[in-house]
Amino acid sequence: MNIIIRKLFRPALMMKNASLTLFFLFILTSAIAQSVDSLNEKRFEYLNKCFDNFPPNKTIDSLDQTYGLQLCSLTECLLLLELSNMDKSINDNVLLRLKELANKNFENRSFILLVEGSMNSVKKTIKLTEESGLVYVSLGNSCLGSREQEKGIAIFNKQMMFLINKKGHK
Repeated sequence: MNIIIRKLFRPALMMKNASLTLFFLFILTSAIAQSVDSLNEKRFEYLNKCFDNFPPNKTIDSLDQTYGLQLCSLTECLLLLELSNMDKSINDNVLLRLKELANKNFENRSFILLVEGSMNSVKKTIKLTEESGLVYVSLGNSCLGSREQEKGIAIFNKQMMFLINKKGHK
């Protein structure tokens, strides 16, 4: 009789363990998803932050008048570099604006560095941020990007590192 009872309750115990395991996996997955959502929200906040009071620039002002592009955020500048086949003068002015955006972010105490989109770049930025104390912002998990966009990212990061090394970030 004792053996029969044990055999009857063993599946129930296994089912209870399986249910607990599934419950904990669900909680863990939810926590990770919320963490990634929070990181994405913060990433978009950094990329879309629109600054004002830039030095006058006729080329950029004409882009604003013609296309409605203010070029006041990282997103606008990097998108224009990626999508456009603008002439060298326009690209040079957009690259200058990225340098100015690094200054504005630094003044705003947003010590960020951009990481080009690549496979697993979001995971890479989490690791770099944890290791360095700086905030690394991924442009997404994509292998697509232009030479001009890469140049813009390099100019932004170089200016930010110059400011951090010169003035500190703490």
